[in-house]
Amino acid sequence: MNTPNPNSQITLPFRLSEDDVNYLASKFRRTGFTGGLNYYRAMDLNWELTASWMGEKIKVQVKFIVGDLDLTYNTPGVKDFIHKGGFSKHVPFLQELMFMESVAH
Repeated sequence: MNTPNPNSQITLPFRLSEDDVNYLASKFRRTGFTGGLNYYRAMDLNWELTASWMGEKIKVQVKFIVGDLDLTYNTPGVKDFIHKGGFSKHVPFLQELMFMESVAH
């Protein structure tokens, strides 16, 4: 396996500017990235700890906001679940569904 050269030039995708990278790097320099990694490290544990609430409805007022480019929103079946009533059955106090154009997660 080749180790990447930390001094090599990287071509950024069109949606990510050098300013964006510098901003994010400054935040990670200050706080680290452990919290983000721990979320994924504990994903199985989170499912186990919340299993007793499986099937429970969310009984607080909710405003659901999602970007139309979000990977989860574009997972097969999710749009139908949200738009054809499945979501509102689980979230009876849903106040608003808000969809942001050209926005990901």
